[in-house]
Amino acid sequence: MSAKGRNLNVIENEMKLESFIQTDAAVNPGNSGGALVNAKGELVGINTVIKSPTGSFAGYSFAVPSSIVSKVVTDLREYGVVQRAMLGIGYNEINTAFIEQMGKELGITEKGGIDVGSVDVDGAANEASVKEGDILIEINGVKIPDAATLSEQIARYRPNDKVRIAVKRKDEVKHFDLTLRNKAGKTDLLAKDSFDATTALGGQFAEITARAKEQLQISHGISVERVGEGILRQAGVRQGFIITEINDTPIRSRSDLNKITSQIRSIDGVYPDGKFIRYTLVN
Repeated sequence: MSAKGRNLNVIENEMKLESFIQTDAAVNPGNSGGALVNAKGELVGINTVIKSPTGSFAGYSFAVPSSIVSKVVTDLREYGVVQRAMLGIGYNEINTAFIEQMGKELGITEKGGIDVGSVDVDGAANEASVKEGDILIEINGVKIPDAATLSEQIARYRPNDKVRIAVKRKDEVKHFDLTLRNKAGKTDLLAKDSFDATTALGGQFAEITARAKEQLQISHGISVERVGEGILRQAGVRQGFIITEINDTPIRSRSDLNKITSQIRSIDGVYPDGKFIRYTLVN
């Protein structure tokens, strides 16, 4: 093992979870699903991805940590669906790139931690009084230096589980007790047949700026940053499209996607050139 908590951006999904173990053990195409073990023969991960210029082993391989795998297997056995817990925040890892772009504006000079960029109204963080601009540094005593560690730690829990977090607010460290929620902002465990709009759409999304709203004369929406496998591609939605409504329900932020609980029938929005379009889906 040569590194932990690696985020490779290989999963095209808004709900992706990437916190890989990096190893220089030889892993080739077809080896995915195999065990990564330590010198004692203990399972530490499941081989999943290789990073190679040739397509065969000539670089590094990556495995999903056994802690995540174990929780996923238990969820599937007991509930028939993976139970994902949510803090209810939009965030950015405080790394070199973030400091170069936003550090001066936000007064952040040191790497490490998670900048809370937004707080969902119906989320766990909002209920506990976490605020935009806080810097998340710990979850249940575990240091959170980057986004991959945050993802891995939260992946250990289910909706309605309680965690204690620490945040920096200006020069003070504050602690909050949170009751984690599901993607719809509720503490209930998901049923096996729950509809997952984010996964079904198959894309990556971003909040839009006030300037974009003004230029397009819209009051809300989210931008399609990438189109992957799913409804967006099937419907012919292109990158840059701004979704304003799904099933005639306003989409004001990425978290609103989690509130779509029925099959998607229509997607309304506008392209950057001002062209409004409704995509109607036939099931």
